[in-house]
Parts: sequence; structure tokens; C-alpha cells
Amino acid sequence: MLDIMHSSFFDHLSLRREQNQGEEIIISAVIEKEHLEDSETIGSGIFYTMLDIAMGTAASKAGGAPSATIALTTTIFDLSVKSSLLCRAKVTHCFEGMASAEGWVFDEYQTLIAKSQADFKLLKKRS
Repeated sequence: MLDIMHSSFFDHLSLRREQNQGEEIIISAVIEKEHLEDSETIGSGIFYTMLDIAMGTAASKAGGAPSATIALTTTIFDLSVKSSLLCRAKVTHCFEGMASAEGWVFDEYQTLIAKSQADFKLLKKRS
């Protein structure tokens, strides 16, 4: 089994890895001042970061190797300030060194506020 570690950036953003739900990877964040663009808007970077980490983790888990993002497409529906975010991601395809994943970000009311699709290259394991 692949041991997945997160960067200090993950900790800096106060992201939290939740227990997997089957094949889904789940990451959460309580929104803090550092996540805001201004008093009424969450910075879009928190969405991109959560989605990329969750989908990349799912790709690494499915492929049994570290992954690198090749392409990431994200749509954010609502940037207004929320109390928390929950990101769910799962692999949709994994074959011959490549993986594709989908991810979704929900607010504290389980309303979908962002979605994403990404492709990952599975890297060779270090010995």
C-alpha cells in the first residue's frame, strides 16, 4: 500500500484529511481569514488546491504510485464566504501510468459550489 504524505502547504492551509468513503478521498477546511480574497469572497486558490490534492491522492491510491497533475479543469459556482468546505474526489479511470479523477466541493449545507476533472501521470515508485 502506498503511504501518502501531504506537504507543509496542506498544513498551512489548515486542510484536514477525513476518512475515505469507499473509493472517495475526502478533504475538509474550516474557512479562516487566510482563505479569503476579501470580506465577502473565498479565494479561488483554496478550491483549486483542495480539488487537486484530493484528486491526486485518489489517483495515487488507485495507481499505487505518486502522481503529477497533467491537466486540471475547474468550475467554481459560488465564491461567497462559507463556514467550511468539504471536497470529495474519486478516480474515474486508471490505466498504464495514467489516471483521471473527478472532484466536488460542497459548502456546510452540502450544496455543490465547485467541481473539477483532472488527469494525472503516475510516477515510478522510488526505491
